[in-house]
Amino acid sequence: MFTPEELRQAKIFACLDEAECARLAHTIADVRLEPGEWLAREGEPACFFVIIQGRLRVVLDVHGKQTEFAGFEGSDGDFVGEVPLLMGTPFFGSMRAMTSCRVARLERQQFFHLIRDSKEARAMILHLLGERLLRIQERTLSLEASRVFIFGRNKESDCSSNSRIPFRKPHSL
Repeated sequence: MFTPEELRQAKIFACLDEAECARLAHTIADVRLEPGEWLAREGEPACFFVIIQGRLRVVLDVHGKQTEFAGFEGSDGDFVGEVPLLMGTPFFGSMRAMTSCRVARLERQQFFHLIRDSKEARAMILHLLGERLLRIQERTLSLEASRVFIFGRNKESDCSSNSRIPFRKPHSL
């Protein structure tokens, strides 16, 4: 369990009043990880994580290959999870501990109470959200496109030029 003083080490909690910080200290999960352990996996329901100490890496599966996407530091009071929570999606990447970590985990409802009740926390989260969405978009656009080939007769509905997948007639032999 966290103390209010431990939570105040992170910028996102430092802006809260004493009563709110004390309430959060008693209600949020105190997650501890060893190096190599997973905090969350791609596709799991989203939560909001504030890294109190340690380092985490976000790892994405890109065309079957694990690719590091971003890093988060406890010394910076980093947080992660706001993008999928605000977009209503599961985690789009997996998070792994690079060092021993201590992380504050807020469930969906706790996260929405935080942004509803604290103007400063909301401003921090929304500011970083914009930056992260741009970074995600840039990363997505830089990825090599997947190629899909569909084999079948051009009379089949899945292979026709009316389908959503472009159809090219094969070259004659």
